[in-house]
Amino acid sequence: RVAITAGLKETCSPVWNTTLILDAVELCGYPEDIASNPPFIVVDIFDEDVLNHDKLGRVVCKPETFTSGKYTCTKLKWYEIGGVKKSKGDLLAAFELFKLGDGGMELPLMPPFEDRKYLVPPEISPKKKLMRVEVLTWGVRRMKDYKMLPVESPHIDIEIGGEKISVDKIISYKNHPNFVSPYEFFDVWLPEAIEYLPPINIRVMDNRAFGYTPLIAVATIKEYARYRTTFNATAAEALSKQANLLKEIMGEQVDPDKEPSIAPSEADKGAILDLFDGGSISLNIEVDLGSEVAIPIDG
Repeated sequence: RVAITAGLKETCSPVWNTTLILDAVELCGYPEDIASNPPFIVVDIFDEDVLNHDKLGRVVCKPETFTSGKYTCTKLKWYEIGGVKKSKGDLLAAFELFKLGDGGMELPLMPPFEDRKYLVPPEISPKKKLMRVEVLTWGVRRMKDYKMLPVESPHIDIEIGGEKISVDKIISYKNHPNFVSPYEFFDVWLPEAIEYLPPINIRVMDNRAFGYTPLIAVATIKEYARYRTTFNATAAEALSKQANLLKEIMGEQVDPDKEPSIAPSEADKGAILDLFDGGSISLNIEVDLGSEVAIPIDG
């Protein structure tokens, strides 16, 4: 039996918010044996293109089984998406198996139905709140050639929770590898619980002739908890001063093959993030969780 979600366009952090129901599936064996050793569930993730569907990876897991008694909500878990050579990301999901018929338990209420799909039940879905993501970008260094051509005019796309922002492109990487606009921010609805926060995906694109913008490097920030800190007016003022400082020094000539220098006092606020496929980028990302708590992500 197979069920399929809808396709989501142009995102590295898709949020389907969908409950897939496979009804009346027949399984061979005694109920107690199935409960102790349930069958595997296989989830295949595809990239849907105009001509074909490229398989990105697969998740193999076992569901939580319910045979009798009172139903308790299953918690969402992160499952690694396995690829041919390496991990292709993580899937946040929950899987449940119910016994039907004689001696079976009473099923929970059907989840809400909206936009021709069943949503994730409210008691399982992560509670969300509006958060602000602030980004201080410095520049890129040591970028490798892409398809035998040097990087000319890169820009970066930063995405979290299905929302993304683009940092202004560098006019000439060879002559001046720093970003023109060092400070950007955007608001996005994110889970309150730290363990459910989606990763921050960073993509470096090169702006070439005839509107060609190939993807030349990527990076992902997954860990949030260890960057948790108190956010107050003093921290906000310090962030503003750091943004102004970056604006002042953006006009300085720098060597694109050397690392950007970060003062010791700023080491806990920003750092150099190595990019897959070559190169590095220096930036500071801060997620404001409200009036009391913020998460600075150095990457």
